[in-house]
Amino acid sequence: MGMFKKIHKKYIDTSMAAKASMWFVICGFLQRGISVITTPIFTRLLTPEEFGVYSIFNTWMAIITILVTLKLGFGVYIQGLVKFAEDKERFSSSILGLATVWWACFFAIYLFFKDFWNRLLGLTTFFMVCMFIMIIVTVAFTLWAGGQRNDFKYINLVKVTILVSVLNPLFGIIAVLLTETLKVEARVGALTGIALLAYSGFYFHIIRKGKKFINVKYWKYALMFNIPLVPHFLSQVILNHSDRIMIQQLVGFREAGIYTLAYSIAMILTILNTSIQNSFRPWVFQNLKMGKSEKIRSVGLSVIVIVGICNLLLISFGPEVVAIFAPPAFREATNLLAPITMGVYFAFLYNLFADVQMYYEKTKSIMVVSIICASISIALNLYFIPIFGYMAAAYTTLFSYMLMTVLHYFAMERVIKRNHQTIKIYKLKTVVIVSLVFLIAGALLGSLFEHFAIRLAIVTIGFIFIYCNRGRFRGIMGLMKMESASENVEKVDV
Repeated sequence: MGMFKKIHKKYIDTSMAAKASMWFVICGFLQRGISVITTPIFTRLLTPEEFGVYSIFNTWMAIITILVTLKLGFGVYIQGLVKFAEDKERFSSSILGLATVWWACFFAIYLFFKDFWNRLLGLTTFFMVCMFIMIIVTVAFTLWAGGQRNDFKYINLVKVTILVSVLNPLFGIIAVLLTETLKVEARVGALTGIALLAYSGFYFHIIRKGKKFINVKYWKYALMFNIPLVPHFLSQVILNHSDRIMIQQLVGFREAGIYTLAYSIAMILTILNTSIQNSFRPWVFQNLKMGKSEKIRSVGLSVIVIVGICNLLLISFGPEVVAIFAPPAFREATNLLAPITMGVYFAFLYNLFADVQMYYEKTKSIMVVSIICASISIALNLYFIPIFGYMAAAYTTLFSYMLMTVLHYFAMERVIKRNHQTIKIYKLKTVVIVSLVFLIAGALLGSLFEHFAIRLAIVTIGFIFIYCNRGRFRGIMGLMKMESASENVEKVDV
Protein backbone atom coordinates (compact mmCIF):
# COMPACT_ATOMS: atom_id res chain seq x y z
CA MET A 1 0.00 0.00 0.00
CA GLY A 2 2.90 2.31 0.78
CA MET A 3 4.29 1.78 -2.72
CA PHE A 4 0.93 2.56 -4.31
CA LYS A 5 0.61 5.73 -2.23
CA LYS A 6 4.03 6.88 -3.42
CA ILE A 7 3.10 6.19 -7.04
CA HIS A 8 -0.20 8.02 -6.62
CA LYS A 9 1.50 11.03 -5.01
CA LYS A 10 4.09 11.14 -7.77
CA TYR A 11 1.30 11.03 -10.35
CA ILE A 12 -0.60 13.86 -8.62
CA ASP A 13 2.54 16.00 -8.53
CA THR A 14 3.27 15.38 -12.21
CA SER A 15 2.64 18.27 -14.62
CA MET A 16 -0.46 18.28 -16.80
CA ALA A 17 1.67 17.92 -19.93
CA ALA A 18 3.44 14.86 -18.53
CA LYS A 19 0.14 13.26 -17.48
CA ALA A 20 -1.31 13.91 -20.93
CA SER A 21 1.78 12.42 -22.54
CA MET A 22 1.51 9.27 -20.42
CA TRP A 23 -2.17 8.77 -21.23
CA PHE A 24 -1.62 9.37 -24.94
CA VAL A 25 0.98 6.59 -24.87
CA ILE A 26 -1.48 4.31 -23.06
CA CYS A 27 -4.12 5.10 -25.70
CA GLY A 28 -1.71 4.25 -28.48
CA PHE A 29 -0.84 0.91 -26.88
CA LEU A 30 -4.51 0.19 -26.22
CA GLN A 31 -5.57 0.85 -29.81
CA ARG A 32 -2.85 -1.28 -31.36
CA GLY A 33 -2.76 -3.85 -28.58
CA ILE A 34 -6.45 -4.72 -28.79
CA SER A 35 -6.11 -5.02 -32.57
CA VAL A 36 -3.30 -7.55 -32.11
CA ILE A 37 -5.05 -9.43 -29.30
CA THR A 38 -8.28 -9.88 -31.27
CA THR A 39 -6.52 -11.08 -34.43
CA PRO A 40 -6.59 -14.76 -33.29
CA ILE A 41 -10.35 -14.47 -32.82
CA PHE A 42 -11.05 -13.09 -36.30
CA THR A 43 -8.72 -15.56 -38.03
CA ARG A 44 -10.88 -18.31 -36.54
CA LEU A 45 -14.16 -16.65 -37.47
CA LEU A 46 -13.09 -15.77 -41.03
CA THR A 47 -11.60 -17.92 -43.77
CA PRO A 48 -8.27 -16.83 -45.32
CA GLU A 49 -10.24 -15.44 -48.30
CA GLU A 50 -12.56 -13.42 -46.03
CA PHE A 51 -9.63 -12.22 -43.95
CA GLY A 52 -8.00 -11.16 -47.22
CA VAL A 53 -11.05 -9.17 -48.32
CA TYR A 54 -11.10 -7.36 -44.97
CA SER A 55 -7.38 -6.59 -45.18
CA ILE A 56 -7.74 -5.22 -48.72
CA PHE A 57 -10.62 -3.01 -47.54
CA ASN A 58 -8.40 -1.55 -44.81
CA THR A 59 -5.50 -1.12 -47.22
CA TRP A 60 -7.58 0.82 -49.75
CA MET A 61 -9.07 2.92 -46.97
CA ALA A 62 -5.57 3.92 -45.81
CA ILE A 63 -4.73 5.09 -49.35
CA ILE A 64 -8.08 6.70 -50.16
CA THR A 65 -8.15 8.56 -46.83
CA ILE A 66 -5.07 10.52 -47.90
CA LEU A 67 -6.59 11.44 -51.27
CA VAL A 68 -10.03 12.46 -50.02
CA THR A 69 -8.93 14.32 -46.87
CA LEU A 70 -5.34 15.44 -47.66
CA LYS A 71 -4.65 14.37 -44.04
CA LEU A 72 -5.82 17.82 -42.93
CA GLY A 73 -6.20 16.56 -39.38
CA PHE A 74 -2.44 16.14 -39.07
CA GLY A 75 0.52 18.45 -39.51
CA VAL A 76 -1.15 21.60 -40.77
CA TYR A 77 -3.94 21.40 -38.18
CA ILE A 78 -1.61 20.98 -35.22
CA GLN A 79 0.58 23.82 -36.47
CA GLY A 80 -2.47 25.97 -37.20
CA LEU A 81 -3.78 25.58 -33.66
CA VAL A 82 -0.58 27.27 -32.49
CA LYS A 83 -0.35 29.80 -35.32
CA PHE A 84 -3.99 30.87 -34.99
CA ALA A 85 -4.39 30.24 -31.26
CA GLU A 86 -6.61 33.31 -30.81
CA ASP A 87 -9.03 32.02 -33.46
CA LYS A 88 -8.62 28.28 -33.16
CA GLU A 89 -12.35 27.47 -33.05
CA ARG A 90 -13.03 29.17 -36.38
CA PHE A 91 -9.85 27.64 -37.74
CA SER A 92 -11.03 24.17 -36.67
CA SER A 93 -14.50 24.51 -38.19
CA SER A 94 -13.10 25.89 -41.47
CA ILE A 95 -10.59 23.03 -41.73
CA LEU A 96 -13.45 20.59 -41.18
CA GLY A 97 -15.40 22.49 -43.86
CA LEU A 98 -12.51 22.15 -46.31
CA ALA A 99 -12.15 18.46 -45.52
CA THR A 100 -15.89 17.96 -46.05
CA VAL A 101 -15.98 19.73 -49.42
CA TRP A 102 -12.88 17.86 -50.62
CA TRP A 103 -14.34 14.56 -49.40
CA ALA A 104 -17.73 15.28 -51.02
CA CYS A 105 -16.11 15.88 -54.42
CA PHE A 106 -14.40 12.50 -54.33
CA PHE A 107 -17.54 10.77 -53.03
CA ALA A 108 -19.53 12.24 -55.92
CA ILE A 109 -16.92 11.04 -58.41
CA TYR A 110 -17.18 7.56 -56.92
CA LEU A 111 -20.99 7.49 -57.03
CA PHE A 112 -21.12 8.61 -60.66
CA PHE A 113 -18.64 5.94 -61.75
CA LYS A 114 -19.08 3.36 -59.01
CA ASP A 115 -19.02 0.31 -61.29
CA PHE A 116 -15.63 1.35 -62.66
CA TRP A 117 -14.16 1.99 -59.21
CA ASN A 118 -15.62 -1.22 -57.78
CA ARG A 119 -13.94 -3.28 -60.51
CA LEU A 120 -10.66 -1.40 -60.14
CA LEU A 121 -10.47 -1.72 -56.36
CA GLY A 122 -12.03 -5.17 -56.07
CA LEU A 123 -14.65 -3.97 -53.56
CA THR A 124 -18.45 -3.73 -53.60
CA THR A 125 -20.56 -0.57 -53.30
CA PHE A 126 -21.40 -1.50 -49.70
CA PHE A 127 -17.73 -1.53 -48.75
CA MET A 128 -17.02 1.75 -50.54
CA VAL A 129 -19.94 3.63 -48.98
CA CYS A 130 -18.95 2.37 -45.52
CA MET A 131 -15.40 3.49 -46.23
CA PHE A 132 -16.42 7.04 -47.17
CA ILE A 133 -18.68 7.31 -44.10
CA MET A 134 -15.91 6.20 -41.75
CA ILE A 135 -13.41 8.56 -43.37
CA ILE A 136 -15.44 11.75 -42.88
CA VAL A 137 -16.56 11.06 -39.30
CA THR A 138 -13.03 10.01 -38.36
CA VAL A 139 -11.72 13.32 -39.72
CA ALA A 140 -14.03 15.12 -37.29
CA PHE A 141 -12.75 13.00 -34.41
CA THR A 142 -9.14 13.57 -35.47
CA LEU A 143 -9.63 17.35 -35.40
CA TRP A 144 -11.32 17.23 -32.01
CA ALA A 145 -8.60 14.91 -30.63
CA GLY A 146 -5.89 17.22 -31.99
CA GLY A 147 -7.45 20.13 -30.13
CA GLN A 148 -7.64 18.09 -26.92
CA ARG A 149 -3.98 17.12 -27.22
CA ASN A 150 -2.96 20.68 -27.99
CA ASP A 151 -4.63 21.82 -24.74
CA PHE A 152 -3.46 18.74 -22.78
CA LYS A 153 -7.09 17.81 -22.07
CA TYR A 154 -6.64 14.07 -21.99
CA ILE A 155 -9.54 12.81 -19.86
CA ASN A 156 -12.35 12.92 -22.45
CA LEU A 157 -9.99 11.75 -25.21
CA VAL A 158 -8.96 8.74 -23.13
CA LYS A 159 -12.61 7.88 -22.43
CA VAL A 160 -13.57 7.99 -26.12
CA THR A 161 -10.47 6.05 -27.15
CA ILE A 162 -11.07 3.28 -24.62
CA LEU A 163 -14.75 3.08 -25.53
CA VAL A 164 -14.10 2.79 -29.28
CA SER A 165 -11.12 0.45 -28.83
CA VAL A 166 -13.33 -1.98 -26.89
CA LEU A 167 -16.56 -1.62 -28.89
CA ASN A 168 -14.94 -2.06 -32.32
CA PRO A 169 -13.79 -5.67 -31.84
CA LEU A 170 -16.68 -6.56 -29.51
CA PHE A 171 -19.43 -5.59 -31.96
CA GLY A 172 -17.33 -6.89 -34.84
CA ILE A 173 -17.21 -10.35 -33.27
CA ILE A 174 -20.95 -10.29 -32.48
CA ALA A 175 -21.81 -9.17 -36.02
CA VAL A 176 -19.68 -11.90 -37.61
CA LEU A 177 -21.21 -14.57 -35.37
CA LEU A 178 -24.73 -13.51 -36.34
CA THR A 179 -24.25 -14.26 -40.05
CA GLU A 180 -23.22 -17.30 -42.02
CA THR A 181 -22.43 -15.82 -45.43
CA LEU A 182 -21.74 -12.06 -45.23
CA LYS A 183 -19.12 -12.11 -42.49
CA VAL A 184 -16.82 -9.44 -43.91
CA GLU A 185 -19.79 -7.16 -44.61
CA ALA A 186 -20.92 -7.69 -41.01
CA ARG A 187 -17.44 -6.78 -39.70
CA VAL A 188 -17.21 -3.62 -41.80
CA GLY A 189 -20.82 -2.66 -41.05
CA ALA A 190 -20.16 -2.93 -37.32
CA LEU A 191 -17.09 -0.67 -37.65
CA THR A 192 -19.11 1.89 -39.59
CA GLY A 193 -21.89 1.89 -37.03
CA ILE A 194 -19.48 2.40 -34.13
CA ALA A 195 -17.69 5.20 -35.99
CA LEU A 196 -20.98 6.98 -36.72
CA LEU A 197 -22.21 6.72 -33.14
CA ALA A 198 -18.89 7.65 -31.54
CA TYR A 199 -17.59 10.35 -33.90
CA SER A 200 -20.46 12.10 -35.68
CA GLY A 201 -21.18 14.20 -32.59
CA PHE A 202 -17.71 15.75 -32.86
CA TYR A 203 -18.52 16.91 -36.40
CA PHE A 204 -21.48 19.02 -35.28
CA HIS A 205 -19.65 20.11 -32.11
CA ILE A 206 -16.77 21.62 -34.13
CA ILE A 207 -19.09 23.34 -36.61
CA ARG A 208 -21.30 24.73 -33.83
CA LYS A 209 -18.36 26.16 -31.87
CA GLY A 210 -16.50 27.60 -34.85
CA LYS A 211 -19.55 28.82 -36.81
CA LYS A 212 -17.39 29.13 -39.92
CA PHE A 213 -17.58 26.47 -42.62
CA ILE A 214 -15.67 28.42 -45.29
CA ASN A 215 -12.69 30.67 -44.62
CA VAL A 216 -10.58 31.46 -47.69
CA LYS A 217 -7.56 32.45 -45.62
CA TYR A 218 -7.48 29.22 -43.64
CA TRP A 219 -8.37 27.09 -46.65
CA LYS A 220 -5.50 28.57 -48.65
CA TYR A 221 -3.11 28.12 -45.74
CA ALA A 222 -4.09 24.46 -45.27
CA LEU A 223 -3.93 23.60 -48.97
CA MET A 224 -0.56 25.27 -49.48
CA PHE A 225 0.84 23.42 -46.47
CA ASN A 226 -0.56 19.91 -46.99
CA ILE A 227 -0.83 19.36 -50.75
CA PRO A 228 2.97 19.20 -51.20
CA LEU A 229 3.05 16.53 -48.46
CA VAL A 230 0.51 14.26 -50.18
CA PRO A 231 3.16 12.45 -52.30
CA HIS A 232 5.08 11.66 -49.13
CA PHE A 233 1.97 10.44 -47.28
CA LEU A 234 0.97 8.28 -50.25
CA SER A 235 4.47 6.88 -50.67
CA GLN A 236 4.55 5.82 -47.03
CA VAL A 237 1.17 4.08 -47.26
CA ILE A 238 2.03 2.47 -50.60
CA LEU A 239 5.31 1.15 -49.24
CA ASN A 240 3.52 -0.31 -46.22
CA HIS A 241 0.36 -1.62 -47.94
CA SER A 242 0.78 -1.97 -51.71
CA ASP A 243 2.12 -5.51 -51.40
CA ARG A 244 -1.25 -6.73 -50.10
CA ILE A 245 -3.16 -5.05 -52.92
CA MET A 246 -0.81 -6.47 -55.52
CA ILE A 247 -1.06 -9.97 -54.02
CA GLN A 248 -4.85 -9.71 -54.19
CA GLN A 249 -4.77 -8.47 -57.79
CA LEU A 250 -2.09 -10.90 -59.03
CA VAL A 251 -2.83 -14.00 -56.92
CA GLY A 252 -6.01 -13.83 -54.84
CA PHE A 253 -7.78 -12.84 -51.61
CA ARG A 254 -6.70 -16.01 -49.78
CA GLU A 255 -3.02 -15.26 -50.21
CA ALA A 256 -3.59 -11.61 -49.29
CA GLY A 257 -5.24 -12.80 -46.07
CA ILE A 258 -2.31 -15.05 -45.15
CA TYR A 259 0.17 -12.27 -45.92
CA THR A 260 -1.84 -9.84 -43.79
CA LEU A 261 -1.76 -12.24 -40.85
CA ALA A 262 2.05 -12.24 -40.92
CA TYR A 263 2.00 -8.44 -40.91
CA SER A 264 -0.51 -8.41 -38.04
CA ILE A 265 1.86 -10.53 -35.97
CA ALA A 266 4.72 -8.17 -36.81
CA MET A 267 2.53 -5.39 -35.37
CA ILE A 268 3.64 -6.64 -31.94
CA LEU A 269 7.14 -5.44 -32.77
CA THR A 270 5.84 -2.23 -34.32
CA ILE A 271 4.20 -1.32 -30.99
CA LEU A 272 7.48 -1.91 -29.15
CA ASN A 273 9.62 -0.17 -31.77
CA THR A 274 7.34 2.87 -31.85
CA SER A 275 7.48 3.16 -28.08
CA ILE A 276 11.29 3.01 -28.10
CA GLN A 277 11.52 5.50 -30.94
CA ASN A 278 9.10 7.97 -29.39
CA SER A 279 11.16 7.80 -26.21
CA PHE A 280 14.48 8.13 -28.03
CA ARG A 281 13.53 10.94 -30.43
CA PRO A 282 13.15 13.85 -27.96
CA TRP A 283 16.35 12.75 -26.20
CA VAL A 284 18.19 12.80 -29.55
CA PHE A 285 16.86 16.29 -30.34
CA GLN A 286 17.97 17.58 -26.96
CA ASN A 287 21.48 16.20 -27.39
CA LEU A 288 21.73 17.50 -30.96
CA LYS A 289 20.86 20.93 -29.63
CA MET A 290 23.60 20.61 -26.99
CA GLY A 291 26.12 19.23 -29.50
CA LYS A 292 26.51 15.87 -27.74
CA SER A 293 26.68 13.63 -30.81
CA GLU A 294 29.05 11.14 -29.09
CA LYS A 295 26.38 10.39 -26.50
CA ILE A 296 23.78 9.79 -29.24
CA ARG A 297 26.17 7.43 -31.02
CA SER A 298 26.83 5.23 -27.98
CA VAL A 299 23.23 5.09 -26.74
CA GLY A 300 21.91 4.77 -30.30
CA LEU A 301 23.93 1.59 -30.78
CA SER A 302 22.31 0.11 -27.68
CA VAL A 303 18.87 1.06 -29.01
CA ILE A 304 19.55 -0.61 -32.36
CA VAL A 305 20.82 -3.78 -30.68
CA ILE A 306 17.81 -3.94 -28.33
CA VAL A 307 15.37 -3.62 -31.24
CA GLY A 308 17.30 -6.25 -33.22
CA ILE A 309 17.20 -8.69 -30.30
CA CYS A 310 13.45 -8.21 -29.82
CA ASN A 311 12.83 -8.80 -33.52
CA LEU A 312 14.98 -11.94 -33.51
CA LEU A 313 13.00 -13.21 -30.53
CA LEU A 314 9.78 -13.12 -32.55
CA ILE A 315 11.45 -14.92 -35.46
CA SER A 316 12.76 -17.56 -33.03
CA PHE A 317 9.23 -18.61 -32.08
CA GLY A 318 7.57 -17.86 -35.43
CA PRO A 319 5.75 -21.19 -35.92
CA GLU A 320 4.44 -21.18 -32.37
CA VAL A 321 3.22 -17.57 -32.60
CA VAL A 322 1.44 -18.26 -35.91
CA ALA A 323 -0.24 -21.32 -34.35
CA ILE A 324 -1.56 -19.09 -31.53
CA PHE A 325 -2.78 -16.38 -33.89
CA ALA A 326 -4.51 -18.53 -36.50
CA PRO A 327 -5.80 -22.02 -37.37
CA PRO A 328 -3.91 -24.38 -39.73
CA ALA A 329 -5.48 -22.73 -42.81
CA PHE A 330 -3.16 -19.75 -42.21
CA ARG A 331 -0.03 -21.82 -41.46
CA GLU A 332 1.75 -20.58 -44.61
CA ALA A 333 2.22 -17.26 -42.79
CA THR A 334 5.11 -18.91 -40.91
CA ASN A 335 7.29 -18.74 -44.03
CA LEU A 336 6.63 -14.99 -44.30
CA LEU A 337 7.40 -14.07 -40.72
CA ALA A 338 11.22 -13.90 -40.94
CA PRO A 339 11.52 -11.46 -43.91
CA ILE A 340 8.62 -9.31 -42.69
CA THR A 341 10.11 -9.09 -39.19
CA MET A 342 13.50 -8.15 -40.63
CA GLY A 343 11.72 -5.46 -42.63
CA VAL A 344 10.28 -4.08 -39.38
CA TYR A 345 13.84 -3.77 -38.02
CA PHE A 346 14.97 -1.71 -41.02
CA ALA A 347 11.81 0.41 -40.80
CA PHE A 348 12.91 1.32 -37.28
CA LEU A 349 16.48 1.95 -38.42
CA TYR A 350 15.64 4.32 -41.28
CA ASN A 351 13.43 6.36 -38.95
CA LEU A 352 16.44 7.02 -36.72
CA PHE A 353 18.19 8.66 -39.68
CA ALA A 354 15.02 10.46 -40.83
CA ASP A 355 14.65 11.98 -37.34
CA VAL A 356 17.97 13.80 -37.77
CA GLN A 357 16.71 15.26 -41.06
CA MET A 358 13.52 16.37 -39.31
CA TYR A 359 15.57 18.06 -36.57
CA TYR A 360 17.25 20.20 -39.23
CA GLU A 361 13.81 20.77 -40.89
CA LYS A 362 14.85 19.12 -44.15
CA THR A 363 11.67 17.21 -44.94
CA LYS A 364 12.11 17.34 -48.73
CA SER A 365 14.79 14.65 -48.61
CA ILE A 366 12.43 12.43 -46.59
CA MET A 367 9.73 12.83 -49.25
CA VAL A 368 12.12 12.07 -52.12
CA VAL A 369 13.41 8.90 -50.48
CA SER A 370 9.85 7.73 -49.73
CA ILE A 371 8.75 8.21 -53.35
CA ILE A 372 11.81 6.42 -54.74
CA CYS A 373 11.47 3.40 -52.47
CA ALA A 374 7.69 3.11 -52.91
CA SER A 375 8.13 3.13 -56.70
CA ILE A 376 10.86 0.49 -56.55
CA SER A 377 8.72 -1.67 -54.23
CA ILE A 378 5.82 -1.62 -56.70
CA ALA A 379 8.09 -2.43 -59.64
CA LEU A 380 9.71 -5.34 -57.81
CA ASN A 381 6.34 -6.76 -56.77
CA LEU A 382 5.02 -6.53 -60.32
CA TYR A 383 8.03 -8.45 -61.58
CA PHE A 384 8.63 -11.06 -58.88
CA ILE A 385 5.14 -11.99 -57.61
CA PRO A 386 4.04 -13.57 -60.94
CA ILE A 387 7.33 -15.52 -61.05
CA PHE A 388 7.83 -16.68 -57.44
CA GLY A 389 4.35 -16.28 -55.97
CA TYR A 390 2.95 -14.05 -53.26
CA MET A 391 5.74 -14.81 -50.76
CA ALA A 392 8.13 -12.82 -52.93
CA ALA A 393 6.38 -9.66 -51.67
CA ALA A 394 7.88 -10.17 -48.20
CA TYR A 395 11.39 -10.14 -49.65
CA THR A 396 10.79 -7.21 -52.01
CA THR A 397 9.43 -5.22 -49.07
CA LEU A 398 12.47 -6.14 -46.98
CA PHE A 399 14.74 -4.99 -49.81
CA SER A 400 12.80 -1.72 -50.13
CA TYR A 401 13.20 -1.00 -46.40
CA MET A 402 16.91 -1.81 -46.60
CA LEU A 403 17.28 0.56 -49.54
CA MET A 404 15.32 3.19 -47.64
CA THR A 405 17.70 2.82 -44.70
CA VAL A 406 20.75 3.31 -46.93
CA LEU A 407 19.26 6.34 -48.71
CA HIS A 408 18.16 7.96 -45.46
CA TYR A 409 21.61 7.46 -43.96
CA PHE A 410 23.33 9.31 -46.79
CA ALA A 411 20.57 11.93 -46.88
CA MET A 412 21.18 12.47 -43.15
CA GLU A 413 24.91 12.87 -43.74
CA ARG A 414 24.25 15.38 -46.52
CA VAL A 415 21.87 17.40 -44.34
CA ILE A 416 24.44 17.52 -41.54
CA LYS A 417 27.14 18.81 -43.89
CA ARG A 418 24.81 21.43 -45.41
CA ASN A 419 24.20 22.75 -41.92
CA HIS A 420 27.97 23.16 -41.52
CA GLN A 421 28.21 20.45 -38.91
CA THR A 422 31.14 18.07 -38.54
CA ILE A 423 29.40 15.69 -36.15
CA LYS A 424 29.13 11.96 -36.80
CA ILE A 425 25.90 10.85 -35.19
CA TYR A 426 25.84 7.22 -36.36
CA LYS A 427 28.92 5.38 -37.64
CA LEU A 428 28.19 3.65 -40.93
CA LYS A 429 30.57 0.76 -40.23
CA THR A 430 28.95 -0.01 -36.87
CA VAL A 431 25.41 0.14 -38.24
CA VAL A 432 26.35 -2.14 -41.16
CA ILE A 433 28.00 -4.73 -38.88
CA VAL A 434 25.03 -4.84 -36.48
CA SER A 435 22.54 -5.08 -39.37
CA LEU A 436 24.51 -7.86 -41.09
CA VAL A 437 24.62 -9.87 -37.86
CA PHE A 438 20.86 -9.33 -37.50
CA LEU A 439 20.18 -10.46 -41.09
CA ILE A 440 22.35 -13.57 -40.77
CA ALA A 441 20.80 -14.50 -37.41
CA GLY A 442 17.28 -13.89 -38.74
CA ALA A 443 17.91 -16.02 -41.82
CA LEU A 444 19.41 -18.80 -39.67
CA LEU A 445 16.49 -18.84 -37.25
CA GLY A 446 14.02 -18.70 -40.16
CA SER A 447 15.63 -21.80 -41.66
CA LEU A 448 15.21 -23.70 -38.36
CA PHE A 449 11.43 -23.42 -38.06
CA GLU A 450 11.18 -27.22 -38.13
CA HIS A 451 13.68 -27.61 -35.26
CA PHE A 452 12.22 -26.16 -32.08
CA ALA A 453 14.94 -27.54 -29.77
CA ILE A 454 17.73 -25.85 -31.73
CA ARG A 455 15.86 -22.54 -31.80
CA LEU A 456 15.24 -22.77 -28.06
CA ALA A 457 18.94 -23.44 -27.43
CA ILE A 458 19.95 -20.40 -29.51
CA VAL A 459 17.48 -18.18 -27.63
CA THR A 460 18.78 -19.47 -24.28
CA ILE A 461 22.36 -18.65 -25.26
CA GLY A 462 21.19 -15.22 -26.37
CA PHE A 463 19.55 -14.54 -23.01
CA ILE A 464 22.71 -15.61 -21.19
CA PHE A 465 24.69 -13.16 -23.31
CA ILE A 466 22.24 -10.35 -22.56
CA TYR A 467 22.33 -11.10 -18.84
CA CYS A 468 26.12 -11.03 -18.79
CA ASN A 469 26.05 -7.64 -20.55
CA ARG A 470 23.01 -6.25 -18.76
CA GLY A 471 24.89 -3.23 -17.46
CA ARG A 472 25.55 -2.06 -21.01
CA PHE A 473 21.86 -1.83 -21.84
CA ARG A 474 20.51 -0.67 -18.47
CA GLY A 475 20.94 3.02 -19.24
CA ILE A 476 18.73 2.92 -22.31
CA MET A 477 15.74 1.67 -20.31
CA GLY A 478 15.41 5.05 -18.65
CA LEU A 479 14.72 6.59 -22.04
CA MET A 480 11.49 4.58 -22.29
CA LYS A 481 9.97 6.96 -19.74
CA MET A 482 10.76 10.05 -21.81
CA GLU A 483 7.58 10.17 -23.86
CA SER A 484 6.62 13.40 -25.58
CA ALA A 485 2.95 14.28 -26.09
CA SER A 486 3.66 15.78 -29.51
CA GLU A 487 5.40 12.57 -30.59
CA ASN A 488 2.50 10.32 -29.65
CA VAL A 489 -0.39 11.78 -31.62
CA GLU A 490 -2.12 8.73 -33.06
CA LYS A 491 -5.25 8.36 -35.11
CA VAL A 492 -7.73 5.78 -33.91
CA ASP A 493 -7.47 2.72 -36.14
CA VAL A 494 -10.97 2.03 -37.33
